[in-house]
Order: sequence, then C-alpha cells, then structure tokens
Amino acid sequence: LLMEMFRFRRRGWWSLLAAIFFVTMFSMTRERPWADATPIWELADSMANHGTIAIRTRWPGKLPLGSDGKVYATAPLLQGLIHVPGAFLQHRIRAVAPLHAHLAWRFTSHLGTAILGALTCVLFFGLCRRLGSRPLSAGLATVVLGLGTTLWVYARYPYSEVLQAACFTGFFGQLLRTRQDPSRRNGALFGLWAGLLVNAKYVYLVSVAAAALYLVWTLRGRWRVMLETAATAMLVALPLAAMILLYNHARWGSFTNAGYNLSSDV
Repeated sequence: LLMEMFRFRRRGWWSLLAAIFFVTMFSMTRERPWADATPIWELADSMANHGTIAIRTRWPGKLPLGSDGKVYATAPLLQGLIHVPGAFLQHRIRAVAPLHAHLAWRFTSHLGTAILGALTCVLFFGLCRRLGSRPLSAGLATVVLGLGTTLWVYARYPYSEVLQAACFTGFFGQLLRTRQDPSRRNGALFGLWAGLLVNAKYVYLVSVAAAALYLVWTLRGRWRVMLETAATAMLVALPLAAMILLYNHARWGSFTNAGYNLSSDV
C-alpha cells in the first residue's frame, strides 16, 4: 500500500510539473534573448557548444574585458547553466534544419525558464501541503502563483528571475523541513538549496546567513544535532561555493571579484 501511495505521489508531482510546463510553453512570448538575457544565453551557448565561458557581446557596453582579454558575462554561472540544454538543442537544430533555426530559437531559449517556472509551482504546492493546506486549497494557490503572478511572466522570458524564484522556494521549504526535523539528510538538502540560491544571485548570501542564524536559535539546546546538521550542510554547500570562486577567477583573475564593480553600468 505504501509503495502504491509513493508511486501515485511521484506521478502526481511529474504530472503537475508537465502540465504547468506545457501551459507556459504554449502561452509564452516568441521573443529572442535580448538585453540582460543576451549574455546569459551566450554563456549557455558557449558552454554547450564551444567548450568555453567566454561570450561575444559586451553587456553593458562599458564592461571591461576579462583578465585574458575576452568578453565574459557578469551573471553567475548557474544563470547560464539552466539554458545549456536549450542551447545544445538549438545547435543541433541549426545543424540539421538551418532554415528553421531562427524560429526554433524562440522556443529553445525559453526551455530552461519554463521548466523552472513549473518547478517553482511544484515546490510551492509541496510547501502548502507541508504547512497543512488541503489538496484543493494548495492546488488553487498553486494555479494563482503559476498563472496570476509575475512568475508566469518571468517563466516566459529567458531572464534569471524565475531561477531565483525556484531556488528561493526550494530553500525556504527546506529551511522549514530542517527546523522540524534536523538531521544529516535535511542538513545536506539545506546546504544544496543554499548553494543553489547563492549561485542564482549572490545577494542571497544574506538570506542564507539569516536562515542559518534562525536554525541556530530554534535548535539551541540540541547542540549535537545542530552541529551534525550544520556540518553536513556546509560540506554539501562547499563545492557550490567553490564554483563561484573558480568562476570569478576564470573571468577576472580574482577569486573575490564577481565582476559587478567593473563598470558603473553593471
């Protein structure tokens, strides 16, 4: 019986994810990546098809070159990684059907954000259920989130806001779960979501620090459990933190320079 319930629940999550993804894809704009999305998409294309993190377009225009004289995006690496599947698919379409590549670009550049918009809704539905909402209430709230807020807008554009929404929703849900059940497993998941959130946008380091202090406060008196949970979280988050430092060094020749102070226009 438990296995049947587990399979049903798993099918339910995948069905919800697929439904919201297809609604987003069919209702999306057909715009190509432009403005802030240009360096993000070019970063994905470079990683997927050219084996480099250098891009073609200087955005903003006054952005200095990297330490090796090449052009680099100021966006965090994760913002480009989410578009790698779409960029890879676009490259294959261009090779097989070049006449349709320009039209296909309108879809492939939106795959990553459409999936993340759907993932945000699935995470939000699960959060509502864990907080005690009935399935109908959680479902209605999820529909409002997915179609009645700016999440629907940003899930239809190749920008980074929907990535931030997905990571923050997952991070907040895991924060509550870790508070209720501190353990090595939940500590590892907390560290994973924390690392992804900071990689989505560096300013969220403040949110992660505040959440860590919140957990220390709520788990005070249970020092052994708290230390085990914290140690596991930091161990899992360490590679994601290292990714930020190495990406900084590869672009600007400094582990601590994220590129945002290189131009007053960034």
